[in-house]
Amino acid sequence: MENKQTLLYFDNEQQKYFLSEEAAKHFKFKLDTPVEVFSFANEIKIQPFMDEDTVLYHYCSFSVFLSIIENKSFWLTNPLESNDSEEIKYSVKRLSEIFIERCEFVENATEEEFSTYVSNEIQSCSLISGSDISVVEGKVDLFFDNISLEEKKLQLIQGIRETSRLVQQELKKAIEESKNPYVSCFSLAKDKLSQWRGYADDGQGLAIGITVKKLREWVDKTEGLSFQPIAYSLVDQRNILNTNLVEFFVDSSKIKQWTHKILPTFKPEGFKEEEEWRLIYFSEGNTKLRFNYHKRGNQLGWHFVLPFDFDMISSIVIGPKSKIQPVEIALAMTKNGLQILESQIEISKLTYR
Repeated sequence: MENKQTLLYFDNEQQKYFLSEEAAKHFKFKLDTPVEVFSFANEIKIQPFMDEDTVLYHYCSFSVFLSIIENKSFWLTNPLESNDSEEIKYSVKRLSEIFIERCEFVENATEEEFSTYVSNEIQSCSLISGSDISVVEGKVDLFFDNISLEEKKLQLIQGIRETSRLVQQELKKAIEESKNPYVSCFSLAKDKLSQWRGYADDGQGLAIGITVKKLREWVDKTEGLSFQPIAYSLVDQRNILNTNLVEFFVDSSKIKQWTHKILPTFKPEGFKEEEEWRLIYFSEGNTKLRFNYHKRGNQLGWHFVLPFDFDMISSIVIGPKSKIQPVEIALAMTKNGLQILESQIEISKLTYR
C-alpha cells in the first residue's frame, strides 16, 4: 500500500490523528496502542480503529434497495434534503459554542496551562505538517516575541475568533448555496428497531451490509471521499474540532474543505444508539462522480452517484415487516451481476408488526 499512515491515540484529551510511520516513531507523548496501518492518500482523517471485517449497514426502503442493486451504486445526498436536516443547524451551533469555550479556556489559563496548551499545538502542527518541531517553535516564538502572558493570550484569542469567523462565514455560504458535503449513512447496529423505523420504511425495507475493508477501498480510490464516525458526546465533538483546528493552522487555504469535513459529523447525544458512520464527499474540484437529480416529493433532489464493484455487498438483513424472502433477494442480486449467497441474507429477528 502506498502512503501508509498509522492511527495513534493521544492520551492528551484522547485526540486521534493519522501519522506517517516515520513520524510515529518520534512521537513524544505517552501513547496508547498504535492500532492500524493503511493508505489514506496523504490526507489526515479522524477515525477510530475498527477491524476490517466489521460490517456496517445501510438501512433503506425496498424500492431504494432495488435501485441500488440495479444501478450498482449508492447515492450521496445533501443532508439538508434528508431526515437529518436539523443536524446541520446543530453542528453550526456546536461549532460556535466550542470556539467560545476555547477562547474562555485561554483567557482563564494559568501561565503553566497556557504554556502546555501552546506546546501541544506546536507538537501537533509539527507532526501533521511534517515540519521539524524547531521550525514550528521558531514561528511561534516570533509570534509571541517579548510580550507579556496577557498579551499572548489576547493574540491567541484574536486568532481563534478570526478562525471562528471564517468557519461561520463558510458554513453560512454552504447552507445558503446548498453546497454542503454529500453523504451516505451507515450504522454499526445490525438489526436495530430505531433504524428500521426511521430509515427503512418502518421495517419494510432492508439493511445492506458492507465491510470496513470495502468501505476503505472505496475511500482510497475516490478523490474527495472520506469515511468518518458521527460524534455524539460534547467531549468527542470538542476533540474533533480541536484536532481539525490544528490541521487548519497548518494549511489555512483548506478552510472550505476543513469546514465541510466537520459539518456532517455532529449529532445530539440522543441519537447515540444509531452508531452512525458516514461516507462524506467533498465535491469541489473533484469531477469523478456523476451529479444527478431525483424526485423528492413534489420537488427535485440532487445527488452524486457512487458506483461499487460486484462483490461490495457482504450481507443483507430483511426488515421485520418485509414479506420478501432471502431466496428472492439472492436471485435479484445475481440477476444484476452481484455476488452474494443465500446464506449471507437473513431475516430480522425483531418482532415488530
